[in-house]
Amino acid sequence: MALFQRSASSFYNAGVRAEKKKDLMKALQLYTKAAHMGHADALTAAGKIYYMEYGPSHDIGRAEKYWQLAAEKDHPEALYLLGDLYLNGPEIWQNEDLGTACLQRASILGYEKADELLNAYRTLQE
Repeated sequence: MALFQRSASSFYNAGVRAEKKKDLMKALQLYTKAAHMGHADALTAAGKIYYMEYGPSHDIGRAEKYWQLAAEKDHPEALYLLGDLYLNGPEIWQNEDLGTACLQRASILGYEKADELLNAYRTLQE
């Protein structure tokens, strides 16, 4: 199992390096390889690239799928991103119950941005 995780981590780390160099297609390929091995950070990172409006492969459905898979592993950033998508994303994706549930879980896991977004959302609802 450790070797399997090292391979996923090496693909993920190579993806981070490619993204820093602004090579988003290469980063996405590497993140996707690690994601298929179950690497939660890679799932989240691939989802972020798919979500980018001007990214190489804009696909909100894929972004959601990758974030959901990472969220199943209790990845706080993925939960936050899902919450944001469900509360503030395109109308077809909006779901207040799912959005607040994701943000609450991210908050429990210590993701501070989730608290900020939840508070901002609640303030707007008042």
